[in-house]
Amino acid sequence: MLYITEDNRVKPYSYKKIANIYLLKHKYKEAKLYLAKIYINYPYYYKIHHISNLLPKIQSFKKSDKFNLTQNQKLKRALNLYYDSYYAESYKTIAGIKGSKAEMIRLKDMLKLKNPQFLNQLALFKSDLKKENLNKEKGLAKKYRKYLKLIPYVKAYYFYLTGNNAETIKILNKIFYKYGYLNKKESVMYQNIVWHEVLNNLKRNELIEARKNLLGLIKITSGKSPNYTKYLFWYGIDLKKLNFIKYAAFYFKMANAIAPLSYYGIMSKLELGHNAINFEKAGFHYLKLKDTVNDAHSITDKFSISIGIRRYILLKTFLKLKIFTLASYELNKILEIHKIKDNKYFLIKLVNLFNKYKDYKDAASLSSFLINNKFLSRKFLYFLYPRPFYDYAKKYAEKYNVPVNLLYSIMRQESLFDPVCSSGAGAIGLMQIMSPTGYYIADKVGCAYFSPHSLYNSSLNIKFGSYYISSLLNEFGRKKYLAIASYNAGPGAVSYWKNNILNNENKLLFIESIPFNQTRNYVKMVLRNYYVYNALYKR
Repeated sequence: MLYITEDNRVKPYSYKKIANIYLLKHKYKEAKLYLAKIYINYPYYYKIHHISNLLPKIQSFKKSDKFNLTQNQKLKRALNLYYDSYYAESYKTIAGIKGSKAEMIRLKDMLKLKNPQFLNQLALFKSDLKKENLNKEKGLAKKYRKYLKLIPYVKAYYFYLTGNNAETIKILNKIFYKYGYLNKKESVMYQNIVWHEVLNNLKRNELIEARKNLLGLIKITSGKSPNYTKYLFWYGIDLKKLNFIKYAAFYFKMANAIAPLSYYGIMSKLELGHNAINFEKAGFHYLKLKDTVNDAHSITDKFSISIGIRRYILLKTFLKLKIFTLASYELNKILEIHKIKDNKYFLIKLVNLFNKYKDYKDAASLSSFLINNKFLSRKFLYFLYPRPFYDYAKKYAEKYNVPVNLLYSIMRQESLFDPVCSSGAGAIGLMQIMSPTGYYIADKVGCAYFSPHSLYNSSLNIKFGSYYISSLLNEFGRKKYLAIASYNAGPGAVSYWKNNILNNENKLLFIESIPFNQTRNYVKMVLRNYYVYNALYKR
């Protein structure tokens, strides 16, 4: 007897194998049955693996009938076609089939296809639901009421997909004022539309409109969105421009209090006229270093009792051998077994261990976790923002007139100090330099016999990265935010934005208006790094 796996990723493959076996044995009825299973349940697999090519092998097969599907099978296939993003085919499959189940699938297809008849069909569906609701028992009536409740959300999504922002916001506001909140999907729609409006308001100096829209964003997100501090910061900027200085200061302080080490927390501090970071006020005084020393002996004892010393020894061995991938694996196993809240001292010991053996990536990751959970003192920020390879960095920063902390800010964001890091796009080493850029820089600095593999050399990588940042700073008038954006998106793109679409924008508005999401976030993260490095190291 053949075994059919329960794993849906393997099932269609199993069905195909079984169908082939039946075809070899001339058992065409059974073969067709298994091919039909693929056709109904796995449309994507059926198409990309050309399963239809097996059908002519079936005796007495007619192209016209293909698979004689029942109504339920058609509904099932239509739903699977929908999940596999074949909306037009799904819509066609259930043509003429009546009933609420078919209507739900049909509406989903029409929504994704942005069908102009969608709203009419939705109105009919709503009317039918109300009629059916009167004739159903309690259980089904509850289900129909649930469908009715979803209709405003579906309408909002349709207007959002078709670019009717005014109607989308109108419906979402009604939902918010009725229930007091928006679901994640609806909240994202609202934020995307209104934030775009805010940027346009600010560019046109429409400060009253910007204020109104920002207040809406603050109310909708209520501290739950990662964008909350962004809205607080820009609300403060808007109030400041309107000359409400005291009110603006309140929102800047609020943004900084929520996320003191974030881009918006730091920018808020600067708007208040203070240093970017005040570590004592930011709350980095939870755990003194002497506490970790006093508890050091009990840590190892508890650890060896709970999981045995073997993993700890393995971790140290891999670190000594600089096999950081296996060290990370052992770390994850340790963290799985350890209860974080009860073992913060041991985790701090691990941070020290990673730093000692120059595994800066894991040291930074673990430090970030502990800082976010308020376990660490300012001292451990040095693990989160280290300055490895300092001799190389200082040498080339001075040679090419680049702030050394800017060099580290980019290096941290690019590779987190992993010298053998490489990306899928082909970027290599500490500064993630692409091969063509490497050849260009090699020619400029007179590096003979250059090959992309040499970018794994830390000294050479930092040298090339320093030269490239220096050239970008010079090209963009020593403006760091433009040089940082160029390092990520390329100087051609930044020049185009600067001279065409963002030519009148100030620094803050320029950053928010960068068209590429990745570059926009990259600039914010590198600037955040830069201010933290300056606060920690001063020079």
